[in-house]
Amino acid sequence: MKYWGSRKRQHRKSQSAALGLEKLEDRALMAVIPLVSGQTMTFHDADGTQVKVKLVGPGQGALELVNGVLTGAAIDNLTLTGTTGESKLKISTRGGSVAGTTINELVITKALNELGALRHLKAKNIDFVGGGQFVADGNIEDIEFRSLGVAASIDVAGSVGRLKADTLQSDASIEIAGTLREFVAQLLNTGSQVSANQLDMLKVKQQAQGATFDVGVGGLAQAKIKNFYNSTIASDGGIGEVLVKGEITGSALAANIDKGSDGIFGTIDDFVVDQSAAGNISVVKLRGGVGATGTSEEVNIVTSGQLGRLHLSREAEQANTSPSVWPEAASRFIPLSISQAALEATGFEDDEIWIAVFGEEIAIPGPGEVPPPNQAYYLDANNLHDTIPVLTTTQTLVPSNSTPNLPIIPSYTIEDWKASPSAKLWGSNLAFPVPKPGNQWTGRIVISAGAPVQAQVNQDAYHSVSAPSAGDPTDPSTGTFYDFLEFTVTNSASSVISLDMDTSQVDSFGMPIGLQFFKD
Repeated sequence: MKYWGSRKRQHRKSQSAALGLEKLEDRALMAVIPLVSGQTMTFHDADGTQVKVKLVGPGQGALELVNGVLTGAAIDNLTLTGTTGESKLKISTRGGSVAGTTINELVITKALNELGALRHLKAKNIDFVGGGQFVADGNIEDIEFRSLGVAASIDVAGSVGRLKADTLQSDASIEIAGTLREFVAQLLNTGSQVSANQLDMLKVKQQAQGATFDVGVGGLAQAKIKNFYNSTIASDGGIGEVLVKGEITGSALAANIDKGSDGIFGTIDDFVVDQSAAGNISVVKLRGGVGATGTSEEVNIVTSGQLGRLHLSREAEQANTSPSVWPEAASRFIPLSISQAALEATGFEDDEIWIAVFGEEIAIPGPGEVPPPNQAYYLDANNLHDTIPVLTTTQTLVPSNSTPNLPIIPSYTIEDWKASPSAKLWGSNLAFPVPKPGNQWTGRIVISAGAPVQAQVNQDAYHSVSAPSAGDPTDPSTGTFYDFLEFTVTNSASSVISLDMDTSQVDSFGMPIGLQFFKD
């Protein structure tokens, strides 16, 4: 009543105004047509293509056509309910100026207590439109369609026997909760993604360009790919045999490895997904050209276990463009503990002694060579994996209210790094991650008393860090009592690991800092 009274008051105020009608939103008319099992529903789309939709077996459905007519229409929504693993859906086309037709949404809801939602979907000339979706709540034996449009998605809460498509457009995604026995596609575009808990066979007959294949603990058994550009195969379990018949550039194969905060496999912030899993890759066969190491075309093979065999083409061997291989990746660390020689030796308690650890991962430079800058990382006491700190890229840091100009490297206290409340001195979560073979992680440990230092992150291509400078009175850390150590963790090309560390007392005076090294 209150609302109606408001409307009446508005009407009285506008009696002298000309009569006007509010324009309604444009809405496409919809024709809702029942889909009865065993019967064929026929219509014609906008270009004259004859479209037939037929459900066979248990279940029923409803079909919504755009424009509300059987001529010049397209499938907006197709829903099936009460289906089982014996139900079959076929969408066929004939004639028309453009082969095939489109669908926006397909939803399948299986019958109660059934595992299977459908035996097969045969729709080889059907395109899911951009942003469209296909959702099913159970197993499907066979899925075939032509194209998955831009940002369109397939989500199956079960396993799929075989899924075949010609094209996955940009940002299209396929997610299978269980096992995907076979995936076959011609072309996968930038941002497209296929994920399943287990994938037995992966086939890309033309090329994957900027695509991602995410496989769970069930692993990937076999992959056959024509060309593989800027794409990734990552498995939380193992990987069997991968064959690339053509070119592979700017891509990665990873087993039981998380790519870390920088989103790139083969860098120092990678970490092992499951320490108890083997994470092996059995065989990698590259029969064509391989991207050059140290460039954006580099190919990385990263595994928490071992790579069994790597076969290169004669072309790759002659060009000396072998992939960068990192076996036992991200599983080696050098323990580090920082403590006061005596409790409160500085006059400050452990929760007032601040530590910042940061540096860059670089290729080991040759004699007299000045290495180019590279991405910077820091240790985060709040980002641990199995009690080991995970390196975080400085790209993730943003200015705060107290530092409006540039981000600041986080500092954490000795207390923050303690492994447990009962660990008085040596129980520390601090550790140096070891980079991949042929690389170094080099940087600084800055220790301050009473307040954290303000090491600024530059907004350059690598988000490099400007260490505090005691000689610069305008430095934001001026007035803070601090000192630093310089370190370099090296993993040689032959996987020999070494640590070099200097205190600042090499060339200046600061806090009295001592180093002790222990070896098993």
